[in-house]
Amino acid sequence: MSQTATVPQFATSPVDILRWQRALCAEPELTHAARSVATSLSHFINSKSGFAWPSLRTLAKRSKSSLSSVKRALKQLASLGLLQIEPGGCRRTNRYRAVLRRVGAQSVQAGQAGQVDQAVQGAQPAAR
Repeated sequence: MSQTATVPQFATSPVDILRWQRALCAEPELTHAARSVATSLSHFINSKSGFAWPSLRTLAKRSKSSLSSVKRALKQLASLGLLQIEPGGCRRTNRYRAVLRRVGAQSVQAGQAGQVDQAVQGAQPAAR
């Protein structure tokens, strides 16, 4: 089966970030914690690169959530195609990108789901 995947569009400008926040509010499947984490994450998006790299502890503090709630929220945002997560590796924070135009659910490969789990679960909280 040949499936055409659309290329995701990422939020970089303040207007794009606001559009992403509005899309989050309109998403019926998102939990309150996921909306709160996403809103906190949006404050860290670099307008030149489109990346954000706050630690899990910082996201937990800003969103007034526990670390486990932040991990679940990030996993939910990524599974819905609203967030792209790049694993940070050893002692580095993950990098996040807000997705404006989602990749079709049919074209998401099974390997990406495992990569999201690994990125969220394997992330080390930043040292104090």
